[in-house]
Amino acid sequence: VTNPFSFNSITKQLAKLGINTNVKTLSLYYNYLVDAFLLIPSELKRDSFVKKQMERKVYFVDNGYLSLFYTKENLSKRLENAVAVELYRCFGHLTYLRNGGEIDFLVKWPIQVTWELTDENREREITPLLKYMEKSKVKEAYIITAYQKEMLSFGRRKIYVLPFWHVALFGFTW
Repeated sequence: VTNPFSFNSITKQLAKLGINTNVKTLSLYYNYLVDAFLLIPSELKRDSFVKKQMERKVYFVDNGYLSLFYTKENLSKRLENAVAVELYRCFGHLTYLRNGGEIDFLVKWPIQVTWELTDENREREITPLLKYMEKSKVKEAYIITAYQKEMLSFGRRKIYVLPFWHVALFGFTW
């Protein structure tokens, strides 16, 4: 959950545990869970000249399901899952991007999610956004946090750091 995976990689992991299955079966069960509105899929955005990859990410429609997979409190994963649910509600689809780093969500704007923007993770969160903004000519991006609000300016490009509650109540407005 919230991490990229492929059905092939899961099949291999299950085989190591002595569970025999195949990609087709996993794909079927995955689609059942998506169709039942238990999972929200997020596909890897592909450029036309990039080799097709079958990698994807998945989110639960209810954050309570995360406790099945994470025994310790993982607030960043829960926040990313909650943001995914809200974005899916607003846009009806989710994609993410890898461009030397990872952009958590690419809907109308590039969006990163982190519990807290700190000196330790600032470069990791901002650099992929700036790369994408430069390449695509997008002028604004967002970093969703638990409670921080800040506007970062890079020439004409702006990165808005917003708390999740603000996005859930008011949308992507400064």
